[in-house]
Amino acid sequence: MSETAQKYVTALDRRDWEGLAALLSEDVEYVVAQTGERVSGRANVVSFNRRFPGDWSLELVRSVGDAGQTALEMDFTDAGDTQRAVVWLEHPGGVIFHITDYWPDPYDPPAFRADWPEITRASLPKEAP
Repeated sequence: MSETAQKYVTALDRRDWEGLAALLSEDVEYVVAQTGERVSGRANVVSFNRRFPGDWSLELVRSVGDAGQTALEMDFTDAGDTQRAVVWLEHPGGVIFHITDYWPDPYDPPAFRADWPEITRASLPKEAP
């Protein structure tokens, strides 16, 4: 994993807002793909995260990338519920200028696919039955 991506996850999990701000470009864009929300600018992205309610935590599951871009798979836990998030960071030169979050909800596979896959709940977020 890139050092920038590791610092990003650590800053968020520790609620180190100054550390987060130091990683972001002045004109960073943060996008939540499912809702279409776009937050622009360092101060707004930090404020968006700072104001997120709850006593949540992040756990990095997997990271793939290089010095300029990283895909992260993380577990976001709040009040005993865990959601799996996929985050795409673009950070050439170690400065994050674009973040895209994906928050997929787990679901049971459709019946038409029953002939092919083996269902392994281990591959789903931890709260799935």
